[in-house]
Amino acid sequence: QAVLADSTARSAAKIPHGNLSITTRDGWSTQIGFGANTGGNAQQYSLSLREVNVAGLSYQASVGGDYSSVNERGWGINGTLGDPNIFGSHIQASGKFSLSKLDNVGVLSVGRPYFSDYSQWGFGTTLSYLDGIDYLYTHTQPVRAIGVPLRTMDAGGWYGGSRGGD
Repeated sequence: QAVLADSTARSAAKIPHGNLSITTRDGWSTQIGFGANTGGNAQQYSLSLREVNVAGLSYQASVGGDYSSVNERGWGINGTLGDPNIFGSHIQASGKFSLSKLDNVGVLSVGRPYFSDYSQWGFGTTLSYLDGIDYLYTHTQPVRAIGVPLRTMDAGGWYGGSRGGD
């Protein structure tokens, strides 16, 4: 690091010729998640596996399973896949899904954040889909859950510009 720092301070004519060797080491990037919640007569459990550097390419992926006794939902699976910097452009893209007996969800997102003080523009777009059951609860005793089928597709987005650090 000292040689590189010293070299950049000199003019191009004074930089010595030779070989530069940079050694990097990738840390462990796989994460395991577990969750458990209980309350009243309800139980919820989840287990997930997340990798934030798939094949050393910075892709992010996860897969998981969960169980919920709320409204007899049962078992579900979920997953994500994303690229946080497509071809070095700072554009991000990701997809997510969740499937269970009561609902199916899908989300696609594309965006470019303000990644530095000199970013002159940014945007974000999201398309989501839900096919499931929404529950309404009565205020009478005993409380009853009334399942209402729900199917929706939503889209949203934003764009912003700045003077790029001026």
